[in-house]
Amino acid sequence: MLLPSSLTPVQLASLRVIWIGLVLSAVSDQVYLLAFPWLAYDLTGSAAALGIIRALEQLPPVLLGIIIGVLVDRFEMRRVLVVSGILSAFLMVLPAVAHAVGSLAIWQLYILSFLLAFLYFVEVTTWRAFITTLVPRSALADANATWSLIGNASSLLGPICGGALIAWIGATNSLWLTAVSYVIVALLILLIRIPSPTSPKGAEPASDKVELLKGFLHLTGQPLLRTSVGLLLVVRLVMGLVNALQLFYLRNEFTLDSKTTGLIMSVGGFGSIMTNLFIYRLVQPLPRGKVSLVSMAVLGTALAGLAVTQQWWQYAVLYATITGAVLILNINLLTTIQEFTPHHLLGRVIAATDMASGVALVASSGLAGMLANGTGARALFLVGGAMSLLVAFVSWTTPLSRLTSTAGE
Repeated sequence: MLLPSSLTPVQLASLRVIWIGLVLSAVSDQVYLLAFPWLAYDLTGSAAALGIIRALEQLPPVLLGIIIGVLVDRFEMRRVLVVSGILSAFLMVLPAVAHAVGSLAIWQLYILSFLLAFLYFVEVTTWRAFITTLVPRSALADANATWSLIGNASSLLGPICGGALIAWIGATNSLWLTAVSYVIVALLILLIRIPSPTSPKGAEPASDKVELLKGFLHLTGQPLLRTSVGLLLVVRLVMGLVNALQLFYLRNEFTLDSKTTGLIMSVGGFGSIMTNLFIYRLVQPLPRGKVSLVSMAVLGTALAGLAVTQQWWQYAVLYATITGAVLILNINLLTTIQEFTPHHLLGRVIAATDMASGVALVASSGLAGMLANGTGARALFLVGGAMSLLVAFVSWTTPLSRLTSTAGE
């Protein structure tokens, strides 16, 4: 991230600490996401156990999103980050200890997967709200772009580090290192010197049922935010479709081996990183609303293009295009939500957005899997592309199409 000159020395120092912590945390998350399934397979030898763990990791934002949003809004954000980091470290060592004494069971991994996913969602929601206290509105897009770059890079480097660690010291010992890294991140957060605001005095108590719904009410009450969240839901639907069908499509249509398939699937991360480093910097000065809608159109065109690919390299190029368009949409739409939401509602609004997105992702993945054998992946790609193009076209009549680069312009 090219830090704006408008930032104070305190803001600059705090952001450097945050980026260091996020890099360490993101890589550690990827190590854990490999180590847990590895232990589950060692225990059971079952693919079903791996699927259950992955499903449990998706449940917290869907089931508890609203409650998590209230939690983030009601407590001092730095404290939430520190406590959740320490709790994650504690939970991370439990399977290592159980394995050492010979009592590790698969049901323990199931419970810990859900609890760790819950804490991860708390942390992500808090970070997205907390960052708005550290940078001015004009720097939010840059901050979100840097966050995205860290996530994409860690998705490439993390599994490599995790695989190397498991081969070197074993899965349980890699969990000890992951726990240590979480503690280090918690200590780094304590170095941040900018206080994060809490809810304004006189706000309704968190026990009030209406309080739980304020995130949804704020999103649905403003046309700009309604359109932004609508586009995010379409993005999640599309990516659920692509992720669910990708392996099936590559193996059935092109009969690829595992190495080539893995290479193509990694192209998505490469496309996101390249878009973040180069293309996003070129389009960032342009009106954000129009860039978002053009990106949605590019996404739809590339997705429809998957339906007519004849060579695996054509699929790889289009897949990289899709992930690049999704990256721009994610950055722009998240920044818009942050800018046009009062700070004391940010936790609930972000959690409500992620909750709806999680439902869309799970629903589209399941539906695509059920329909693929009957209709074929090509037909589903074509339908997803047409839907994306239609949404982009219709959205030109909404306030989002008139949105400039920042809320203040």
